[in-house]
Amino acid sequence: MSYIFTSGAPDPPTNVIAICHVTSIKVSWKSKFNGGVNQTFRIHFVDSQTNISIHEDGINDMGENIFEKETLNPDTWYDIFIEAYNVYGTTKSTETTNCTTDQTHWLHQQPPAQCLQQQPPAQYLQQQPAHFLFNKPVQCFQQQPAQCIQNQPAKCH
Repeated sequence: MSYIFTSGAPDPPTNVIAICHVTSIKVSWKSKFNGGVNQTFRIHFVDSQTNISIHEDGINDMGENIFEKETLNPDTWYDIFIEAYNVYGTTKSTETTNCTTDQTHWLHQQPPAQCLQQQPPAQYLQQQPAHFLFNKPVQCFQQQPAQCIQNQPAKCH
């Protein structure tokens, strides 16, 4: 038995999965029939609070695709959907997903009072000298101990 495929818009992407971080989201999906010609993808990230859609366009088809969008807002719920398109048209994924980016760790807010009263563990400061911590002085950790910033010293300001 033989099949004849006519050229057209691509089939919708499937298996859309998102993993959120503080200011980025990693999205994966599977592409389907490309409509007989090369297809590319557009990913939409819709901020649920403002309803503003940020999109990334021109992502090449790799079969099983992964893309990471950076510079998103922390602690924000995003609805995510993908479009496949070619010269014949565009199709939207029937699957949408969502996730909430993580909260920042004192990047734009003050640490809890108990963090300011604690001292960083000596072994932590011995293992991670100040020059390793993006040139932040050790005094920084006297205000924001390592255990309070969940081992993310780059967030200390």
